Amino acid sequence: MTRCSACRDTNRVSAHSKYVLVEVRHAGIEVAGAVPQTNVSRRGTALSLPDFVNRQIEACAVRHPDIERPWITVWRKTAEWDRTHTNNEALWASELDRDRLEMALELYRSDETAAAFEIWLDLAEGGSIWAMTEIGSCYESGTAVPQDLIAAERWFARAAAGGSLIAMIYRAKCAGYRKDYAAAVEVLEPGVNQGWLSALFWQTWYRQILSPTLKTYRSILPVLKKAKREGHPGATFLMANWMASGKFGWWLVPVGAVRLVLFAIKMVGPPPRWG
Repeated sequence: MTRCSACRDTNRVSAHSKYVLVEVRHAGIEVAGAVPQTNVSRRGTALSLPDFVNRQIEACAVRHPDIERPWITVWRKTAEWDRTHTNNEALWASELDRDRLEMALELYRSDETAAAFEIWLDLAEGGSIWAMTEIGSCYESGTAVPQDLIAAERWFARAAAGGSLIAMIYRAKCAGYRKDYAAAVEVLEPGVNQGWLSALFWQTWYRQILSPTLKTYRSILPVLKKAKREGHPGATFLMANWMASGKFGWWLVPVGAVRLVLFAIKMVGPPPRWG
């Protein structure tokens, strides 16, 4: 039994909004540590963390509202990585009216989103690739306008056609929202052909949704390895997660479990005291 020093819960599997502390036992190998997602054994019953532990996470989140969920941390860092490794700087340099774009950004940061939207819309209709992406993001999130994923995808498509790599990712995600994963794979193909790792990663994600077979997972493993070497957080997480769940073969499950522990600690820091 383990006891959490933060909320004093006692469980074989204890969960927090920041991490999940589990004892993983598989094929004679034991691992204890902070794991965002894997399979665990409790009282002889195989349980999935998303099914069982999420209920504990939600309960602990009430008591620890300041701590970020591990998978939120992963996808936030992935989004940051995607934005950093794109052609945004070149697009910004090519913009003709950067002063108004900066004005809109300042308004947005000041919560004057409606005013920012009007500036972006005017610039987007004038051909600004940067503003097109911002308009798409507003429609996607429902900021300053009612949420409209169809309009968001349309604006992202225009921005991607103008050369925005990040808009390509956003357009693919819109296709994913409507469960058209084949369209998402197709949207990302130009980025894949350019060798852009973020496009490779997200196409890998949608390919395994379309065909979650051992053959598919083995075919995308080299892509994940390449993206992991480059430091892509999502690829590092999925590679460990899918290893731990046997997607690449049962013999890699222990390796995946250990990698999940190490990756979770790297993402959110070491867990609190237990005892």
